[in-house]
Amino acid sequence: MRTAYVAKAISLAEMAFYFELPLSSVLYLYDKMKESKTK
Repeated sequence: MRTAYVAKAISLAEMAFYFELPLSSVLYLYDKMKESKTK
């Protein structure tokens, strides 16, 4: 039970890591676009 829970937590962390990289870059670009529009 415990090992399965740990494996699930690790896979969730990996998924979050792989999704967070493109997501953070998209949010960063979105912020840059908003900044250039307001100025």
